[in-house]
Amino acid sequence: MAASTPIVQIKARHRGSPTNTFNSLTDLPLRSTVTVSMPPYERSTHGCWSCRVRKKKCDEHFPACSNCTSRGITCHGYGPKPQWMDGGQREREVVRALRDEVKESLKQRKALWSAAKPPFSIPTPPSTTSPPYGSSTNAPPDLNYIYPQPAVELSPTSQNSGYRDSVPPDLVTSFLSGECTITDPRARRTDHESTLLMNYLDQVFPLQFRFYVPSVIELGRGWLLALLTRTKPLYHAALAMSAFYIKSALAKNEKDRSRCIQGHEEAMKTHHAIAFQHLQLQIAFLNSNQLEGTIKDRLEILACIIQLISFEVLVVNEIAADFLIGTILWYDIIATASTRSTAFLQNNVNYADNIELEKIMGCETWVMILIAQISALENWKRDMQKAGRLSVVELSSRGSEIAKLLNNGRSKTPAISKCPAQYSPLITQTFASSALTYLHVVVSGAYPELTEIKASVSMTLTALSNLPVPSLLQNLVWPFCVTGCMASRDHEPLLNDLVVAASEDAKCPGNYWKALEIIRECWRLREELTTDDGKGVDWVTSMERLGIQVLLV
Repeated sequence: MAASTPIVQIKARHRGSPTNTFNSLTDLPLRSTVTVSMPPYERSTHGCWSCRVRKKKCDEHFPACSNCTSRGITCHGYGPKPQWMDGGQREREVVRALRDEVKESLKQRKALWSAAKPPFSIPTPPSTTSPPYGSSTNAPPDLNYIYPQPAVELSPTSQNSGYRDSVPPDLVTSFLSGECTITDPRARRTDHESTLLMNYLDQVFPLQFRFYVPSVIELGRGWLLALLTRTKPLYHAALAMSAFYIKSALAKNEKDRSRCIQGHEEAMKTHHAIAFQHLQLQIAFLNSNQLEGTIKDRLEILACIIQLISFEVLVVNEIAADFLIGTILWYDIIATASTRSTAFLQNNVNYADNIELEKIMGCETWVMILIAQISALENWKRDMQKAGRLSVVELSSRGSEIAKLLNNGRSKTPAISKCPAQYSPLITQTFASSALTYLHVVVSGAYPELTEIKASVSMTLTALSNLPVPSLLQNLVWPFCVTGCMASRDHEPLLNDLVVAASEDAKCPGNYWKALEIIRECWRLREELTTDDGKGVDWVTSMERLGIQVLLV
């Protein structure tokens, strides 16, 4: 295929520099060469209408500000000025209603706290020395209070490399033999750690889980703070992420803040090393013949490994468990759809019962289940091809059933809106139309000029263009990557606008930049390779050529 015409023209604008024009996606700079402004704590002067009418400061968190959600009141969003804000009777009625909601929310909280015991009991720290495991108590050591000294001194050299090495056997033996000193971890927290912890809760966690808004009944994010302070590897992983975020945000003023950046760099490496050491210890304990772990023990370790936010699964708490299972389910489905790998949770539907993914990731659960079914269909197709028993009729029939469910679900999802309070329908529509593209690739092949693929790509691009905040595209990496890889020349202008807007408004690092690299490679391959062998080029083909496997989240 000749590469006579550019596929897409990307215009990247940088503050203080002229506009750069790229003739094709293959010319697009990757993250290492694109200058992105990432202010850590800056906010505009435009808060939500609820905070404005109440004359309160607004943190401008999307889809609804934390000030409103934490108080259980209606957040009227950030769109055009509401009609009720006329300075007259209607505005006074809204103000009165908001005051009533605040009072009712406070009343409900007091009732909850007085009627129910605290969700997390604070255990009394054990004695200074833990009894050897296997003693008469026949109970495993209390991991909540384990804080062994680092196995490797965190010198600059060891911080830069090698701190992921295995924990020395004598450290594990000392714990299992009862020689490991145990103290209350909360007593060791420094002022700097407290700062990093609050930054994680206030800044990093909302960026990781942008669509998670806890209700009043769930008592906000208090459960998260309790779990973070009770589980050492996850606690330090959160601090490392917090330090990394601050370091990245300060990078734009590196000349003036070099010492501050260096301090957070060291903090990030230190907490990262400690997190790995504690994780290695827990794995060693679990794998030892003296300790049999339950599924909850393994879920805790899994949460550490995939670098999720901190959870303490040993504490029985339904809210935390649902959040953790929902997050793992989400990552499992996206990982399978991203790389054609085998699903970790084979029966996704069983795990999805009573899990509302829209409250965590913004997309309704039914769409993710159908994406999992598409991945299962793709695996079935591959197995049948290897066995020489693939029935195109059966493949088409199975695909039609999934397409019918996707279209029915899309028709029942509310119309796309830019109102922050209605992000879930917009995100759901985006994933549903991207799932259709994925399905068409599985059934018909990765050919952008196919009518059905063109239609689903157009639907996704329309949904993405309705994002009220361009940087939200970075939270929709899988739909963006699938759509970008399967876009045709007809979609060039709209895709160009999306990339430019999202790149300018970027606030945090993430796999959005990897998705751009994958899209670029996909289009380059499509220009170079012929389709005489009957194979198309998609995002997985691109990853294989790049020698990477990326979780598109």
